[in-house]
Amino acid sequence: MLGPGCRYRVPMTPRGAIDDDGVGRVRRIEEVLTATQRPGVRLILLTGEAGVGKSFLLDALATRLGADRAWGVAALKEVPGSALSHLVEPSGTLPELTRAVLLQVGRRLCVDDLHLADPLSLALIERLLREPGRLVVATVRTRGGELPPAVRDLAREP
Repeated sequence: MLGPGCRYRVPMTPRGAIDDDGVGRVRRIEEVLTATQRPGVRLILLTGEAGVGKSFLLDALATRLGADRAWGVAALKEVPGSALSHLVEPSGTLPELTRAVLLQVGRRLCVDDLHLADPLSLALIERLLREPGRLVVATVRTRGGELPPAVRDLAREP
């Protein structure tokens, strides 16, 4: 479930496999929160098919971690920086946006639907992950357990 390095993947199961009374979800939240405390952990991916509770878990984690929030949106996938631009002051150029994201985004970032993020946002998240003390927790929709190509490289150990 949780790997040995600085990048972890937490596969989510269908709702029927988690206690309907929420106990399973609470346990999963605690499990991931414990992983965030491990030295060197920088990326945790909550993976699974649509509707398994990834976003529910991410919302709870973001609140508990006091993390900045971002979203990948299919309709904005071609807009550079669209997943992260709301976290910083408006800027007129891509270099200004890049600088603002690197300087202003908090140490903890939760991203819903990372697989739908635009290429610039994915690149900036990869850059953020290189900084010690940064943590990104993100949801990724999988099909047949496979990560989408847009996220595969990010999920590899450095």
